[in-house]
Amino acid sequence: MRRNCLFQIPPCRKVPESYYLTNSEKKLSRSKDAKKVTVTRLSKETWSCEVTEPGSYLEWEFETKSKDIGFAVQYRPSRDSKTSELLPKQRIDTCYEPEKGFLRCDNPGTYICVFDNSYSWIYSKELYFRIQVTPPKESDICTS
Repeated sequence: MRRNCLFQIPPCRKVPESYYLTNSEKKLSRSKDAKKVTVTRLSKETWSCEVTEPGSYLEWEFETKSKDIGFAVQYRPSRDSKTSELLPKQRIDTCYEPEKGFLRCDNPGTYICVFDNSYSWIYSKELYFRIQVTPPKESDICTS
């Protein structure tokens, strides 16, 4: 006679609510200094930052209200030059936790953060973000 797994494995205990993943509690959406933008379906939004001091840091933090968003960082040395991709586009699911990161800007110019929703045919994405450029750290200046 064959037995089902249900008879061999004892029933599990209840999972504590502290272990639940929920996208109802947002951090950046409640922050007063975060910017909000809606990235419509089949579109992209960009945020440009001018870096004048080599060794500065581009820092970002973002989250979506639901679903995922594509993110990339591009660099343009001057207004009339082509952009190059520093951080390739990747789709990031930030509806549970914000995505945080930074990039050392070795050259002056324009650094462009791209939020890409061009792959979504149906859904717009509500996006909250903070992007800033911080000057070089003291330790970086001494070691250069």
